[in-house]
Amino acid sequence: MNSSKNTSPNPKSQRVLLVDDDPDIIDFLTAVLEDKYDIFSFLNGQDAVDFIMDIEPDLLILDARMPIISGYELSDAIRANPQFKEVPIIMLSVMDTMKDHRAGYRHGVSLYLTKPIEPEILRKNVELELIKIGGPLPKRYSTEDLRNNILKNS
Repeated sequence: MNSSKNTSPNPKSQRVLLVDDDPDIIDFLTAVLEDKYDIFSFLNGQDAVDFIMDIEPDLLILDARMPIISGYELSDAIRANPQFKEVPIIMLSVMDTMKDHRAGYRHGVSLYLTKPIEPEILRKNVELELIKIGGPLPKRYSTEDLRNNILKNS
């Protein structure tokens, strides 16, 4: 059974893959991001691994601690695949020590954020991570242009 839930009708928008073992967190993340992105969600890392090639996500948001496959292990597996080597990975975890942050970055995450998180902070960080890889704004924009565009759209 496919545990992926695609919540957006627009197949041409950017795809965000969410993996968290807490359904309430998945619901929260989906509610925050679904107006702008195609959302695919999984309650464990193994299901995400099974479907990642079909989804071809533009960005992933992973919980650090999950049963079956942790967010760290999932990040390692994603980074080992050349197709997904540059895809931004945001680790979203309740674990907030320097050791936890370092572990996330050692496992290839692009950004480590802690729960609980304000919806606007999450949206802006997702947008910035996607801008870094060339979408939704072209890379030719300067940092100041990007800031102005983000503030204008706020």
